[in-house]
Amino acid sequence: ATPFITREAWMKNAGAINQDVFQQFPVYGGLDLSARQDLTSLVLVCQDDEDIIHTRTYAWTPAELLKAHEVSDKAPYIKWSNEGLIETVPGSSIAYDWMANRVGEIYAETPMLQSINFDRWRIEEFQHECDKIGLYLPLNEFGQGFVSMSPAIEDLTHALSGQELRHGGNPVLTWCVSNAVAVSDPAGNLKLTKDKSFGRIDPVIALVMAIRALRVDREHQGVSGSEEAIMFV
Repeated sequence: ATPFITREAWMKNAGAINQDVFQQFPVYGGLDLSARQDLTSLVLVCQDDEDIIHTRTYAWTPAELLKAHEVSDKAPYIKWSNEGLIETVPGSSIAYDWMANRVGEIYAETPMLQSINFDRWRIEEFQHECDKIGLYLPLNEFGQGFVSMSPAIEDLTHALSGQELRHGGNPVLTWCVSNAVAVSDPAGNLKLTKDKSFGRIDPVIALVMAIRALRVDREHQGVSGSEEAIMFV
């Protein structure tokens, strides 16, 4: 296992997020539903005309498990909830009907949203609830294996190394980055996993998927960044 990113490199990208760009430029998302009692996350990204990638991080956890997660994950969930950094879902589990309505609100507030890459986990249940309320999201399946994740991780590390990301120092996302390590297969492809039994990395996975959606769309449009991706900084 290799550290995904150093704290120093991560915090060099902690500049202020320009929320206005989400109404001006194409927006892309990554959705990690996780398990019903864990941390679910949606991350949106948008690249401005100076090639800076701005982020919006949404995270949800069951309201009745907030204190339990704080103890088990050794993280200030209650403080984050009070600050609006984590939204609580009523009850003791992630209700997908509630999630469908909440994501629908976000979609309605983000008219430039082009696509959302998603993990296959529990997506059928979520899509069923979306169908029930007539919500049709621009969802694209994104595999979590080495072959799919490796180029997505390269996209993120390249943006970080060039200080082209703006995450605003979001404490939840920063904590999840600190929990993530990169592991490789025999061919050298990468994916992310947790470096310990506690903690979460769901928002990081969502961020990786979102940036990959952005990069792929720009490549299809004939707009690409540097040919050289720096793996770790």
